Amino acid sequence: MDLLVRRPLQLGGVRGGVYLDMRNLLNQRNIIAVRRDTGLPGPDSAAVEQLAEQAYQRHPEEIPYESPYYRASADVNGDGYITGREELLPLYLAAARDYTQPLFAYGPPRLLRLGVELLF
Repeated sequence: MDLLVRRPLQLGGVRGGVYLDMRNLLNQRNIIAVRRDTGLPGPDSAAVEQLAEQAYQRHPEEIPYESPYYRASADVNGDGYITGREELLPLYLAAARDYTQPLFAYGPPRLLRLGVELLF
């Protein structure tokens, strides 16, 4: 739902108006694209888990404290290394969720324009 309110004005010899233009008034998340495989904007949880599992299988090596990829919150046992499935897989799951975000599946959010127009 869109809304346009316009008020004509005349100040001296200048004609014009003031307007308020609101697009997507109710701020609905309008779906404009879906995936072919699921019919939804984003992948299902099984696809995200499969993507994370594939990434883990390709790179199961440990992440040392000195690495820029090291995260203290992921180091469950606090030994300075992120190793094993229980420490690495949550990182791969978070990365897979970020990677599969449906950025362009939704229309634009609410837009508000307040303006002045002059007629010559």
